[in-house]
Amino acid sequence: MTQQQNLDTGQIIQSIGGLTYQMLGDERRFNCKYFKADINKTLLFTATNETYLEEGAYELRAITGDSTPSPDVIFDMITPVTSKEWVNRFDRLNTILTKRAEKRGLLNGPLILAGDTTFDPWFGDANHDWVIGTTDFRGTYYGYGFVTVEVVQLGERFTLGVLPINQLYSKERAIKELLLKILKKYDIGVILLDRGFFNFEMLKWLLEQKIHFIIPIPRNGKVKDLLDEARPYKYRIFSYSMSKCKETISFTTVIMDSTKKKKDPVTDDGRFIFATDTEMLTESELVLYSNTYSSRWGIETGYRIKDRFLIHTTTPVYSVRVFFFLLSVAIYNLWVIINAIKKMKNPNRYEYWVTTTQLKIIIKKACVMNMFRG
Repeated sequence: MTQQQNLDTGQIIQSIGGLTYQMLGDERRFNCKYFKADINKTLLFTATNETYLEEGAYELRAITGDSTPSPDVIFDMITPVTSKEWVNRFDRLNTILTKRAEKRGLLNGPLILAGDTTFDPWFGDANHDWVIGTTDFRGTYYGYGFVTVEVVQLGERFTLGVLPINQLYSKERAIKELLLKILKKYDIGVILLDRGFFNFEMLKWLLEQKIHFIIPIPRNGKVKDLLDEARPYKYRIFSYSMSKCKETISFTTVIMDSTKKKKDPVTDDGRFIFATDTEMLTESELVLYSNTYSSRWGIETGYRIKDRFLIHTTTPVYSVRVFFFLLSVAIYNLWVIINAIKKMKNPNRYEYWVTTTQLKIIIKKACVMNMFRG
């Protein structure tokens, strides 16, 4: 690290230490001999080691002694809190983080947002409560689902909202709730969704809310006919209609040459077909739309980084799973704020002030040295 980075390490530690303090509350049993700071450091140490709480607590206790609580003590503190309450506590914490982000110059102007679903894999009984099906994900087809909405501009990949999904709460419902909250505070430039959100209810709602959107269209029979019709042209723009229960919506469908630099020769025919609310588009605007949608992959990058701060567990307790995921998002958001990725002299290049590896080293050292005291 540079000298300037070392000078600000104390500030980083103070900011990180406050995360779990903000979320945890104080559900310790009346006879618990451990301070809240002991629980705080054990959670952060485990998160930055990408391991199980049992292993993280054992390793930290071997270094620091009796000040490290057992996993049972921590589980007893997390389990009684409902998943809904964990989400509420995260929202309060994230409100503080968004204000810090705004002070760093982030979240200004119309935001390019992406919404998607991610899973914490489950390898047990598929009929377990709250477990939902997914595509092949790390060797399983089941997991605990979460929907996030994130800013995906380079240097501002900040998670604005998270909601767990399950058999009773769909991903579409979660996206709607998150976007309504975001609309109260920010100007949404466009929301980028994957083809899994291409359905009547989602499109109807986005059109009603007048939220600009770009959503790839699944290639069913009707769409394949449109692709064949548009094949001789560089791009074609259609008005597309969908009906359900005697109700009809119309939106713009665009078929154009893909601007992706790399294409799969087997699955990619070089054409990009998507739905949007914008009616009139010039050729230059079409290229801009295609390039803008490419930034949606920023949310996938964000998920991979969050995994670097996710505590592993085999517990079926839903509230614990939700807390561990929300904690990883909180650490990720603070990492984004710490960096606020500064432009170098060349405006087309970016520099991370603190990488995730460096941040993990800082947190581990702070845990070992008992520096997290609120």
